[in-house]
Amino acid sequence: MFKSLIRQCYFICIWVINLLLLLLPFSIARVALLKAIGQRVAWSASLQRGVRILSLKPNTLRIRERVIVNHSVLLDNRGGLVLMADVAVSSGTAIFSYGHDHQQIFRPTRAKPTVVGPGVFIYSRAIICPGAHLRGHCVVAPGSVVTKPTSRQAFWGGNPARCIRPQYAVKGRNESYQYVLAP
Repeated sequence: MFKSLIRQCYFICIWVINLLLLLLPFSIARVALLKAIGQRVAWSASLQRGVRILSLKPNTLRIRERVIVNHSVLLDNRGGLVLMADVAVSSGTAIFSYGHDHQQIFRPTRAKPTVVGPGVFIYSRAIICPGAHLRGHCVVAPGSVVTKPTSRQAFWGGNPARCIRPQYAVKGRNESYQYVLAP
């Protein structure tokens, strides 16, 4: 009974943090909130309202410089999630680092760190599965499901995602956008 109550309190805390990430009007306030709960987020990151996380465990989410995360993005940091510099994540995207092992008979849960390399651009509604490593400057098409490591500077798309065009992306930097009242 007591253990169940503690677990429910933990989930209520996650709900409160995600509610604050939705309601706080400034990106800098959302960054400060994540820093306050022990996540490593660069001050130059732009987090739009509605970004959600799934764990309060410290140091499981690392967001580097000039990262742009749009609204309604799910960041599953239970198994460890790293967004390198100059990453852009479009709205509705889900990045997972924790899931079930579908090859085992009882389907136990497993955590695999997910790394999104520098300069990666992820279009809307893409799904990044646990353990995927998106290498530098690749582009992920809308609605794609990335299940394995990607190659550098390539365009990936489909379900499951595959390399559609190698040597696609150009190297660039994100501007540090700090919208005053961004959605």
